[in-house]
Amino acid sequence: MLNLFLALNYLQLGQVEDALVEARKVDAKLNLINSGYPPDKQNVYKEDAFVRLLMGIIYEIGGTRQDLNDALISYKIAAQYYEENYYQNFGTPVPRVLQTNLSVLAHEIGAEEFNAYRGRYPAVNPEMVVDRNTQGELYFLHYNGRSPEKIEGAIWAPMPDGYIMKIAFPQYRPRPYAIAKSVIKVMAVASRQPVLVETELGENIAAIAVQTLRDRKLRITAKAIARATAKYLAVKAAEEAARKEHGQKQADLVKLLGNIGAFVLERADLRSWQTLPAEIRIGKCVVAPGTYRLDLELKSSAGAVVKQMALEDVTIGAGEKKVILFRTVE
Repeated sequence: MLNLFLALNYLQLGQVEDALVEARKVDAKLNLINSGYPPDKQNVYKEDAFVRLLMGIIYEIGGTRQDLNDALISYKIAAQYYEENYYQNFGTPVPRVLQTNLSVLAHEIGAEEFNAYRGRYPAVNPEMVVDRNTQGELYFLHYNGRSPEKIEGAIWAPMPDGYIMKIAFPQYRPRPYAIAKSVIKVMAVASRQPVLVETELGENIAAIAVQTLRDRKLRITAKAIARATAKYLAVKAAEEAARKEHGQKQADLVKLLGNIGAFVLERADLRSWQTLPAEIRIGKCVVAPGTYRLDLELKSSAGAVVKQMALEDVTIGAGEKKVILFRTVE
């Protein structure tokens, strides 16, 4: 997530190459993490589909024939990840933005698989090819909600001699948020003609976090059991030494202190990035060059308006792509 947000920040600053470098690091790090585990113990989160979508957009900004080919490859990989991993494990289908970009770009550069994508994404009209010389594209990224927080879970295992083993482990607790969707009214200042853009789920950070911790749980629990067992053996050794030197009362005191220590000192690792959003939503519209007013309607899952707000006006030129970010926690 750190590299993902660095990539988005660089993109906001117009530093396209730096954004691409950070996006590439995501897959490299995921591969490195999973290479340290046996095949049957690897995380479900092995690759990031949203980052691949983002890489495609960044490549398209370059605009050369090679850039467009690289963008098409990134879009194809992103679609594969969404279909084979994200939809099943994190409830995130292929976003319409990706369906459109992939189909239109395949049509534009004459890729052989154009007809296959046309059949796979029937709602997309790839004949509506963006004229890169006369139109601009606005991408909207909505950082929504708050990622789940880590809390401590624990189990207690009494030993035959009365010693209590506490085994602590982290678990996630969702933090509720009311906003479930966002609609952007893109209004041309000159013509006053509005276009409505509804965002959709692109990256379900909360679901990824929960699943990744679930994948790690057996590894974490094994270490916690080993730690608790070591403490138990240390207390038994101290108890026996106290019995030999000072008698049974002193040994009982050592055992009592050991039990207290098991409760007080055994703690799960609750470190987490608590300012992360629960999800990233994405939307897109193609516009003529000009200045646009941006008004938001933020809605609940039932469609009720939770909040309204305005973003700064944006001016876009012919052939430009701009990414607009906004954040909600309600």
